[in-house]
Order: sequence, then structure tokens, then C-alpha cells
Amino acid sequence: MTLAVYLIFFASLVFFFNLIIKNSRKSSNLPPGSYGWPVIGETLEFLRLNRDGRPEKFVKDRMDKYQSQVFKTSVLGEKMIVLCGPAANKFLFANGNRLVTVWRPSSVRQLLGKSLTNSNGDEAKLLRKMLYYFVSPDAFSKLYIKTMELSTQQHIKNHWQGKEELKVFPTVKLHTFDLACRLFMSLEDPNFISKFFNLFNIFLKGVISIALNFPGTTFYNAKRATNTIRKELLLIVKQRREAIEQKSDSPPQDLLSHLLLFPDENGKFMYELEVADNILMMIFAGHDTTSVTITLVIKYLAELPHVYENVLQEQKEISSSKGGREYLNWDDI
Repeated sequence: MTLAVYLIFFASLVFFFNLIIKNSRKSSNLPPGSYGWPVIGETLEFLRLNRDGRPEKFVKDRMDKYQSQVFKTSVLGEKMIVLCGPAANKFLFANGNRLVTVWRPSSVRQLLGKSLTNSNGDEAKLLRKMLYYFVSPDAFSKLYIKTMELSTQQHIKNHWQGKEELKVFPTVKLHTFDLACRLFMSLEDPNFISKFFNLFNIFLKGVISIALNFPGTTFYNAKRATNTIRKELLLIVKQRREAIEQKSDSPPQDLLSHLLLFPDENGKFMYELEVADNILMMIFAGHDTTSVTITLVIKYLAELPHVYENVLQEQKEISSSKGGREYLNWDDI
């Protein structure tokens, strides 16, 4: 028995040693960089800089350290190559997922399910074509502008007018989320949107996090919130599908109807769960980026009064050119 234990131990050492040699040979063509600590990698610094609002510093520090626009690292449990600069970006986005693919953290893959974010190759191409119209200027001018104008006027009346001071970012986040619900699913119930918004904020906190799924972690809370959101979305999808099949009324011209009514190039319709996941992805994709952009525009207009005066004058000219209750149009934008 003792001899057997020694043999197994010795065989394990030999196997482990050979594995190290094999991996070191594989790594010979990799760019400069460091994988950091075992398992953890360089995750802690990555998350710390994200939390401090300086995510770009993680990349810049390594570009300076290794004197290279391409470096290796290990973040959130995965080894990866980071590509920087115009040439690297062109290579990445022009290769059609043949040579390299964009990395998504495990947290993103688990929370966003069967959406475009987690698709590759031909499947991603088909999904992009299905979703493209609803993020195009044509859709913006034909479907969105009137809803956006009315919703924005109501938002300003409810949350801005009469206030001496307010926090712009959380207020704008509520508005962009409300708009996404209206534009993608024709939802207008303020109580439902408020409940949905609270769950969505929990989901957002877990999107870029360590995917530790046990009580008390950010990811665990995000996953529970996402499961609740998905159930609510599935219910909405089922109700819309039933309404379409019964042909009681003409369905709203929104993303939800489009995904249910039109198949892809192969004649395949999306499953209800796929529809729900892609709507969640679209809300996620448009919500935070739009909220940040609007907030920064307001910040810079406040800091640059001469620019603000020019913008205000331009808006006044557009307003004076509109007759009666005429809405904004694409030329105005």
C-alpha cells in the first residue's frame, strides 16, 4: 500500500512537471504581460480601478509597463490578450470572429443568457440583422422621435421643474430606462417600470463582477434579480404572442413585435426565452451608456457657459420654427 501511494505521488509529480513545460512552450508566442496571482490573476486591481471610475488606467499602466499595445493578463478567472490602438481594433472587428473573439466575463455570459452578446459567428450575424433596424436612423425618425419627445417632456415636468437642485445621473438613468421600456416593449405602467428599474439596478451591479454564486455576493444578488426580470419579460412576451395570434388588435410597432413576427434568413423564429434575453440585452446596451453620455453633456454645458449659450440659442431657433404642436423630426435632430 505504501509503495502504491509513493508511485501515485511520483507519477503525479511527473505529470505536473510535464504540464508546466508544455504550457511554457505554448506561451512562447504570447505577447508580454503577466497572469498575476494563481486563480485570482489581476482581477483585484481591475475591479478596484473600475470601482474608482478609472478602468482605462488598468490598460494604460500595462501599455506603459510593457511598451506594447498588445499584452496578456488574467481577469475574472480567464486568461486573455488585450488589444489596444486603431490597428488592433481594426483587426479585431474586421476578422468576423474567425481568428479572435471578443471576450465576455463569465458574469456577463451567465446574466445575459441567449442574447446577441453571447453569440458568435453566423448566429451573431443573423441576430445583428434582426436587431439592426431598431437601432438605425430610419427607426429613430419613424418610430422613436415622437415617443421620446413626449416622454422627455413628462420626465422634465415630473423630476426637474421646480427643483433647485437634483442629482443628474440617477434621474437620467430612470428616464432612459423608462424610454427603453416604452420603445422596445410599449410598456407605460409607471408602477411596473419602477419595480422593473429597481431589479435592473441590482442586475447592473453584477454584470462586471466575480461570478461567485452564493448568498451575500454581488453576483448572487444580480442573478436572483435577473431571474425575476426574465420571468417578467417572459410573461410580457407570452401575452404579446397570444395577442398577435388572436389578432384582436394590430400589435405595437416595437422590438418585441418584430422579434415575434419575423423569422431570420433561415425561416427560424426566436424562442420566447431568446426574445426575452435579447430585449434585456438591448435595454442593458442602451441604458448605461446613454445615461452617462447625457450626464456628461450636462456637466460640460455647465462648465462651458459660452457653449451652453450657443446650444440654447440653437434650441430656441428650432422651437420657434415649429408650428403649434408639431413634433421634432429628423432634420431638427
